[in-house]
Amino acid sequence: MAQAHAYGLSSKLVLDPARLTGSADVVGVAGPLRSQSGTVLDASINAGLDALASLNLDALLYKVCSTFGSSPTVGNIGRAIELIAERHP
Repeated sequence: MAQAHAYGLSSKLVLDPARLTGSADVVGVAGPLRSQSGTVLDASINAGLDALASLNLDALLYKVCSTFGSSPTVGNIGRAIELIAERHP
């Protein structure tokens, strides 16, 4: 987002995808995904994807925190990618 701003683009960061309103060149959704698992993780990812779907995006980037601790059961980055791929084949 800082790079976008440096190049004159507008950006917006939200903690709750339901609060994603208005428009910006770059949009970020920050959340607790790396501490979630199972249906809670799926629901959080899908809520973010639902909110982003209304924005008519040119590109979608799933950024992973450099300190993430993804495991097969908690904060599973693979599951996030699966859900994104289902919606954006």
